[in-house]
Amino acid sequence: MLKIKPYLKKVSCCFSALMLVINHSSGQDNQNLNDPLWAFHVSYGVELPFGDVADRFGANLQFGSGIERVTRSNYIFGLDYKFQFSNNVKEDPLELLRFNDGQILNIQNGESFVLLRQRGAYIGVLGGKLFQLFPTLRGGLRLTAGAGYWYHYIRLQDDSNAVPQVFGDYAKGYDKRSGGFTLKQQIFYQQLSRKTKLNFYAGFELMQGFTKGLRPFDYDTLSINDESRLDLSIGFKVGWILPFYSGNYVSEEVFY
Repeated sequence: MLKIKPYLKKVSCCFSALMLVINHSSGQDNQNLNDPLWAFHVSYGVELPFGDVADRFGANLQFGSGIERVTRSNYIFGLDYKFQFSNNVKEDPLELLRFNDGQILNIQNGESFVLLRQRGAYIGVLGGKLFQLFPTLRGGLRLTAGAGYWYHYIRLQDDSNAVPQVFGDYAKGYDKRSGGFTLKQQIFYQQLSRKTKLNFYAGFELMQGFTKGLRPFDYDTLSINDESRLDLSIGFKVGWILPFYSGNYVSEEVFY
């Protein structure tokens, strides 16, 4: 069983607060409600891996950003980026180098710990639509789909800087770097409000990565690492939006 409670606690408070304030925005004026805009956003969330990537990593956190164009008809087009990180690494490529206590021989003929960390990122394009649920509020169900490139690897962390066999190019033989073409779908509640300063989204995100090993050779298995993989994930995240409207409006203030 994956232990995800520590990660869910970090986003649950944000989600609860956002849901409590949605109903306070229903009094927004209809004037200029659906002007086109550019939206810059940042997000934070938690993901669970499935498929081949689940054999290597557990739950991870993500931090993201992006820029989008929202039309007058609420169609959405944009660019999306996220960075993944965690300490949940299930596969140990340094197992053959470790002593029974988990340490590795260093250049002083002593022993050092080399920690394993997950790192990864996704960048891509997306398109979709915001389906408004309220006549006086630009908020509702946001459905988008996109495609891009996803990669992930095991970061070898030697705080002592005394284990040269995992430094530089040597690390490439152990880090299991994989990447490839990826599809992504999102289902969010999103709100854009000029008067209440509440611009956010919250919801679920799915990814299907058609990846492969990117290193020519794995030192720990003494084999070529070029097999095709199917890496899957499902995540929950919340995001804050900074909108820049294109239409005329009586106020020049930008709320976020």
